[in-house]
Amino acid sequence: GVPSPGHGPNITSNPNSLSKKYIPYLYAACNFLLFATLLGTKSNGGLLVFLVVFALFIAGQPGGGRANICTHFTFIAAPSLLAAWQFLAAAEAGRALPAWTWLLTGLVLTLAGQALYDLMEKKGALTWMATHKKAVLAAALLVAAAAVTTAGVYAGSHSDALKTIAEEIRLRNATERMYFFQDALKMFKERPLTGWGGGGWEEAYQAYQSYLYSSRQVHGYYFQVMVEAGIAGLLVVLGIWASFLAMAHKIFYGTKGQPRRFLAWTLTMAALIIGLHAAIDFDLSLSALALVLWTIFGLLRGMGTYTGFAARQERKSPLPGDLPGVPAGKDTPASASATAGSTRRNPAARKGATKSSLPPGGIAPIAAVTAATIAAIIFTGSLAAAGSHFNKATKAQDLNTAI
Repeated sequence: GVPSPGHGPNITSNPNSLSKKYIPYLYAACNFLLFATLLGTKSNGGLLVFLVVFALFIAGQPGGGRANICTHFTFIAAPSLLAAWQFLAAAEAGRALPAWTWLLTGLVLTLAGQALYDLMEKKGALTWMATHKKAVLAAALLVAAAAVTTAGVYAGSHSDALKTIAEEIRLRNATERMYFFQDALKMFKERPLTGWGGGGWEEAYQAYQSYLYSSRQVHGYYFQVMVEAGIAGLLVVLGIWASFLAMAHKIFYGTKGQPRRFLAWTLTMAALIIGLHAAIDFDLSLSALALVLWTIFGLLRGMGTYTGFAARQERKSPLPGDLPGVPAGKDTPASASATAGSTRRNPAARKGATKSSLPPGGIAPIAAVTAATIAAIIFTGSLAAAGSHFNKATKAQDLNTAI
């Protein structure tokens, strides 16, 4: 399968297969659990970074893909919010059964939403939404305005509501981290070139703290690098990010085909959400999360290597008549290779190429190389026919290393 804008992998096998029918439901269930977990952490910074990167993720999609993603997210966001809210309330009260019941309820609602999504797709509603963007946006803004107005009226009539909201936002945490960053800058100014060394913050921060607090981490990875490795370490980290983003840009704009571009964009956004959140927390001080980020870097680098290799191979396959001194159509190994390049670019020509190059039941004069080339041409169409031509090639010249 290859990624599609709506549900990740687009199953290209038998359209009536079970995987085609049920894998989207598996994706919906997994997305529900992931988003419910994010909401359950009550991390304001995490949610803020997610919303920013999610907006970038949508912006990088083609027009039709944006409607699919927004619709899918709507169908998982509401059940996730309900499940996380009620699960935590029941868990804090020590009621395990109601807590898991709410989680299961959210999962069922998500699967129902996926069924509704499939129905909308069959009826063409998603296509209509993609072609009527202004109407959809106006409706969404109207619903959002109604929700904000309702919330404001409720908060105004319930004095405890504002206090509860303020506690949930937890502005104190954000304020404390500003002091952490300020104290980290004080330490950085003392030793700007090479820093204090590994563990320097934990050992010396109390001598620079603005008020009495206890924190083994700066709660900002890049500030911690500045403290412990100085400007040299920070430049290395920023250089890694710069090379990664440059590579992502090159792959995204240099790759043909929407599925591969979608994959490159998804990997880039996955790395970006970790990197941005690391600016306000110590994500990359956790080896497990750091390994996830380095793995994403490696996956995108692998895409770049494969894309470059494929492009070079394409350039190395000349068309008939491109080879100096070899007339097109001449029965030579070079012209056979040229024919392979031509038919690879024009799949409709495969059938004619095989018929004109090999007489029925026999082998052309350049038996070995031609048979092997034709086998490569028709391999994707008929494994049995390709194997037959390979057998003829090896029997004709069993010591030919090119074959």
